[in-house]
Amino acid sequence: MRWMPAIVIALAACVFLITGCQRDASKPSSSSLRDVTLRLWTLQMGAFSPLIRQSIREFEKTHPGVHVQWEDLPFTEGKKRAIAAILSPSVPDVINLNPGFAAILAQRSALINMNTALTPSEQAAYVPVVWQATQMQQSPVRTVSVGIPWYVTTTITLANQALLPKKQNQTVIPESWSQVSTLASWLEQKHSAKVMMPTLSEGGSFLKLLRREGIEPISTSNGCLQWSDDARVAQRLQFFKLLFARRLIPAEALTEGHRASVEQYLAARLALLSIGGNFLSSVRDNAPEVYASTNIAPAFPQEGFKQNGYLDVSPMVLVVPVKSRHRRLAVALAKHLTQSSFQLALARSVAVLPSILDAYLDDPAFFGLSTVKTHSLPMSLESRARALAAWQLLNAKVTNPLLINDAQINAAVDFAVQSALLNQVSIDEALKQAEHAVNASFCD
Repeated sequence: MRWMPAIVIALAACVFLITGCQRDASKPSSSSLRDVTLRLWTLQMGAFSPLIRQSIREFEKTHPGVHVQWEDLPFTEGKKRAIAAILSPSVPDVINLNPGFAAILAQRSALINMNTALTPSEQAAYVPVVWQATQMQQSPVRTVSVGIPWYVTTTITLANQALLPKKQNQTVIPESWSQVSTLASWLEQKHSAKVMMPTLSEGGSFLKLLRREGIEPISTSNGCLQWSDDARVAQRLQFFKLLFARRLIPAEALTEGHRASVEQYLAARLALLSIGGNFLSSVRDNAPEVYASTNIAPAFPQEGFKQNGYLDVSPMVLVVPVKSRHRRLAVALAKHLTQSSFQLALARSVAVLPSILDAYLDDPAFFGLSTVKTHSLPMSLESRARALAAWQLLNAKVTNPLLINDAQINAAVDFAVQSALLNQVSIDEALKQAEHAVNASFCD
């Protein structure tokens, strides 16, 4: 595999060490429950120390003789520390990771499969699309859950109403790419601004753009990229190429990624921004005039959600290494941390969404679910964003698949998009080159 990262090679070299000690998570550990210490690692959760410590105390109270040792890691150290721990004789019992990195470990049988560790009724307690986001097709006949979903963020649209046209005193917020194309020239002439800055070649972002329109270019059964014969893929890439050539989307869309689009929105040079509602506080603090003009809208393009229920979902997960000496207790701790009371308290402290359904049932007023249905949203912009994001999450049907070679596929796709938009090769050739690069290395 030509693009296999060094961390994956290191893990592959130690497959025997990992799998040699694997046991069924449903079977009891041979260790006594007396004076058991569970090690919990989280990622940058120090600001919520009181919540986590309270939850740990509650767990210890219901599990006499068990002590939980908690360590919070910076995001920048999470992957490195996790790899070192997985390869060491002593591992943490519960680790907070993102699903993409957890998938790399799960593919090498380093993590407990939560599809077998949790009963069907326990799995059904989580928001369906969020549980789906933890699923990885390990083989044509085996699907694994890489971890238990914890807190979640998802995408909505921020709209700077000062830059958008009005119809009958109502701001017209584009809902589709065709509306963006129509509005782009007007906005450039009127405000010297862009409608939006789609991230086109960062982390396989073009794949997400396709999925929002009901196009799945990757086969989840064999990992093959299958898009060169789909006319819709070439048409969408041609659409972006024309916008790029006419300078109706910023040049940075191809080179600088999502962070640049955030900066453009804060500077009032973008009318729309696809991002999580948790970003509103940053707009308020760094660009108060833009915040005053900001409204919210569903995830863009809206027809993707309407047609197939697609939503870009970003959960964090709690994983249990197979080398944990107390795997049943570790799974119990992970489930405990995802229960409604903790997740509600977290959602009230920071703009994230719970992964578990009971949280929405326990406090529907906080999530404004009934008001969304009647289209009469609360006054607060943050409350409206939370209500809209929660409604989308609970009604979504499909999200991005978790692929075992995600980083390598994304690199090939990003290169193809750049090559086509910069006129280095034709669109058809760019698509075929990416298909060949992915399928020659990763297609089963």
